[in-house]
Amino acid sequence: MIRTVFHAATLSLCAAALFPSTAAAETTLPPTVTMVVGSAAGGGFDKYGRLTAKYLKQYLPGQPSIVVQNMPGAGGIKSLTWLYNTAEKDGKHFALISAASAFAPLIVDRPIPYDPPKFTYLISLNKLNNMLLVWHTTPFHRADQIFKQEMILGNSSGPSAIIPAMMNRLVGTKFKVIGGYKGTNNMALAIENGEVQGSINYEWDSITGSRTDWLNNKKIRIIMQMTMEPVNDPLLKGIPFIGSYVTDPESRDILEILLAKQKLGRPFMGPPGMAPDAVATYRTALTKTVKDPTFLRAAEASRISINPVSGEELTVFMKRIYSIPESTIRKMREEIKLAEKGIVKRKDKGKGKGKGKKKSDVPG
Repeated sequence: MIRTVFHAATLSLCAAALFPSTAAAETTLPPTVTMVVGSAAGGGFDKYGRLTAKYLKQYLPGQPSIVVQNMPGAGGIKSLTWLYNTAEKDGKHFALISAASAFAPLIVDRPIPYDPPKFTYLISLNKLNNMLLVWHTTPFHRADQIFKQEMILGNSSGPSAIIPAMMNRLVGTKFKVIGGYKGTNNMALAIENGEVQGSINYEWDSITGSRTDWLNNKKIRIIMQMTMEPVNDPLLKGIPFIGSYVTDPESRDILEILLAKQKLGRPFMGPPGMAPDAVATYRTALTKTVKDPTFLRAAEASRISINPVSGEELTVFMKRIYSIPESTIRKMREEIKLAEKGIVKRKDKGKGKGKGKKKSDVPG
């Protein structure tokens, strides 16, 4: 096995450096607090939320009861709308949300009832780093080939399918995007049986965790890091990153918006104007949680990756993303509409014709 999902001891030391102790005053929270998870029960976000709730309690002053409440809807927009307009600001309510929904006001060409930079960012449990991978039997070995030869990529619907389609327009890649795969397991089967040649839907920690057999047995090749900056991992040394191919400032801003949900990852957030002492309390407790060896071992056993980003860093990042000029946002939306026309919808090979589900604005 190339490596585990993460090394608990190493991560604990890194977290200590990333999250210095804060001098801000802390407070005792209400006896019961509610953690809203912006997705359905049983999914990946739900696993992160419930595991964190189990270990977070001991680090909160007074050890309040933590009630986990699922609030799925509209790809996370429902839970963020609640957090923005309804949640108590005294620390009684906080949320784990789908990162894509935090960028809906930029992507979706209609009013969204919240202003993401105004949220209170507490921590992200896991910064994501997606990779462009291909199956070993394909003719692709180097990044330069994707600018010369068509590559057939499988993708889920929504933002992840838009990214490779937008790469064709931004940097001149030759991706043929097949959208509509339901989950990475179905996509893995499509890659393995040759239905598609590769995908950008796999995050590096998932590849080195749940898909280690692909790496160990050299079943895949990593062609490019789908990131703005290179990932600091020896296994990725020499693998180019997409950010290095975009030099035009406007195109670079567009790419950064499209990839922004990777930085936000799996964030815990509070409502706008959350009481400063409650903010300090949650940030301190969550930082202690992600350094807790017992929590890290439990996360590893559950195949949950932990690659944290501080609330302070997320706050700066969100303000920067939302300061991108409106003219660039309009250009991006126009380009997305054009890029969507090039995405081929995968034909459902299932039996029968069931009733279709309502499409969310920002699928996870």
